Amino acid sequence: QMEPIDDWYFSEDLRLDGLQLQAEGSILSSDADISMAEGARSVKAIEEAKNAAVHNLECTITRKRKEFDSKLKQHTEVRQFSSLSIRSSELKVTADRLSKGTEEEKQRLECSVALEKKQIDDVRKSIIKEEEEKKNIVLKVFERDTARIENEAKQEIEFVLKQKRNQVDEKEKDWRRRTVLWLDIVQRKISFRSQKF
Repeated sequence: QMEPIDDWYFSEDLRLDGLQLQAEGSILSSDADISMAEGARSVKAIEEAKNAAVHNLECTITRKRKEFDSKLKQHTEVRQFSSLSIRSSELKVTADRLSKGTEEEKQRLECSVALEKKQIDDVRKSIIKEEEEKKNIVLKVFERDTARIENEAKQEIEFVLKQKRNQVDEKEKDWRRRTVLWLDIVQRKISFRSQKF
């Protein structure tokens, strides 16, 4: 720091410019801290919005899963296929009554019962497969939407931080340029003075 007593050599203007640069440096440092704090608040708000959106998606997917599971449970119960089950029961009763009948009729009825059971199982499997496919589609949509939300949040965070850094950098660039010029003048004067004495 230059003293006013040295103004005869360095000049008052040079000393005052140095004090001005020092004050501006302190202000820039404070502004940078404030800007980064604002950036951190913005990042936190973006993160909270992202987390809320992902939470909403998770709630939706949980609700959808429960719906799918409920439908699958319904489809796996026998009462869902009552018409086929009734037909199968009728065939069994007929087969029991015809137990006195020919072996060929018994075999034909047993084949009919087996065919009915196979049809019931095929229908169940088909419905279950269809519901599982729907569930998988919803899960893929959920994953895609979650990735999209996280990517958008990441890009927004990067933009906010870059914007804050650029604001600080622009101000600091000008200050640094002026400080380097000032230091260069001071160093030349000090060097010249030390050579002279």
